[in-house]
Amino acid sequence: MLQTMNKNFWRVARLSWIALFLLVASCEDKKQSDPVTSTLPLLTFASDGNGQLPQDGENDGNPSFPGSPTFPGTPTPPNVSSTTPSHASNNVPINAKITVNFSKTVSAASVTTNSADTNCSGTIQVSSNDFATCVRMNSAPVSPNGGNHSIFQLTPAALLATDTPYKLRIDKLITDESGQALTETVVRNFRTSNSADIASPFVQTTLPTQGDALVGTGTSVAFQFNEPMDPSSLTVNTVDGACTGTIHFTEANSGVCKRMIAQPVFFNGNRGFSIKPAVALLPTREYTVKITTGAKDAAGNPLNANYTLHFFPQNNDSTPPLLNLIFPDENKVNIARNRVITLDFTEKIDPKSIVLNSTNNNCSGSVQISSDNFTSCIRFRENFRYDNPSSAGLRHTLLLQDVLAPQTVYKIRITNALKDMSGNSFGGYTQTNGFTTGNDVDNTAPSVQTITPADGATNVSTTLNVDIRFNEEMNPNLLTGFSSGNQCTANIQVSKDDFATCVNISGMTIYLSNDRVRLSANSTALTSNTTYKIRIMAAVRDAADNGLSGGDYITEFTTAP
Repeated sequence: MLQTMNKNFWRVARLSWIALFLLVASCEDKKQSDPVTSTLPLLTFASDGNGQLPQDGENDGNPSFPGSPTFPGTPTPPNVSSTTPSHASNNVPINAKITVNFSKTVSAASVTTNSADTNCSGTIQVSSNDFATCVRMNSAPVSPNGGNHSIFQLTPAALLATDTPYKLRIDKLITDESGQALTETVVRNFRTSNSADIASPFVQTTLPTQGDALVGTGTSVAFQFNEPMDPSSLTVNTVDGACTGTIHFTEANSGVCKRMIAQPVFFNGNRGFSIKPAVALLPTREYTVKITTGAKDAAGNPLNANYTLHFFPQNNDSTPPLLNLIFPDENKVNIARNRVITLDFTEKIDPKSIVLNSTNNNCSGSVQISSDNFTSCIRFRENFRYDNPSSAGLRHTLLLQDVLAPQTVYKIRITNALKDMSGNSFGGYTQTNGFTTGNDVDNTAPSVQTITPADGATNVSTTLNVDIRFNEEMNPNLLTGFSSGNQCTANIQVSKDDFATCVNISGMTIYLSNDRVRLSANSTALTSNTTYKIRIMAAVRDAADNGLSGGDYITEFTTAP
């Protein structure tokens, strides 16, 4: 609370806040919960008696009311949102730059480092010997605009040592523009690889997707790369219609660039960015977003070639997103203490709104997990994953930084800070009963328990039906079967030519126990009297993120004459 305000003002303000809270709460009680629905027409979730669909909870995404409220105008201290390299990362290139992302703009004057020698001075330090000495940087920390900013980058004066553990320390003396300091000093760990990064980055996912014709006219646009990028190399025009910067947003064939409302907002440790046009797009028009070869990764490698995204807005989207599925689900027991969290929504979520607290045990961020009714929360790892590119924006995998306590009830909360690509806020969700952990951490690789058709089966119908059961719960985001144009890109594949091409799967069901999946195709998908192979890729993982035992799992069957 601001100390400069007099006490009488705060008494009145507090009473006004309480009155407003009670009015909002009264309105919320009248809302009807929306049913949970399926997201993808070809992908279904089914119960085999071991699970049931989750139900929407109350619209209670805001933090709990008890305690001192945060009033409008109350300054919020900055914190560390993410770093590159990220915490606990391995195989960091020895030519990597160091990037720190803050939750808000901080004063450039407070962000310092040592560029003269190996003494551990400055507010950002990197060390391989617990700060007895520090890595010398080639200059002061640099922001994309050269001044106060939320992102600062440091370049070591020499290559980092190979296969060496390092610590990155960010001092609490760093302040925002109003003079508020970080609440605590943050230390992150990483380990280098044996080589430098000389490979060009590439675009991994886009929102909207390539050729998407179901896009709101008020959409944001997001790109995610295969590795952290240099934020200063990704810029847009926020002034006029000139095509300046490395990101050009145009109506197709117009030659005029759309003005963006702001410079890119980065997420997932600078692997991705989101931009938004200053003016709503026109329906039924084709728009393109081009990223030029001026875009570079964190090691300075440029894109190999320009990348262009095409999409077609239709109508204004004013429908808020809904939660479709969540794992672990309500009332589940004996959950592994290192289980991943998976979320599935009814429409694509703006990735910059997925904010995860990886710094401390405060209940901040748009997704939270707690065992004490959100008095404190478990730390997440900095980055979420799109494990299934075909459902990017819909299905998300979140990993915990801290192992959960044994035999403890936890609840997951998703706040209304989460938004879809058009900026519509999620209504908020908190598990009512939560889930209960078991005693163990799961470090055991999963295996295939049964598969139908069985290995070596003959006289199999040409109407494809594959049923796979694993020995434990799997990460459903990685149980992918769909691919386009007979490509072998999914994690579960069926092929008659040793995976040069694959059968196009027309239907897929994942059971809510997440240990069973069924794939189907129409009656003309398979050829009679032909041997086919089924391949389950090693990329599939269990609910604790352990990879498949023994690598790729391959069986074969022969269709009837």
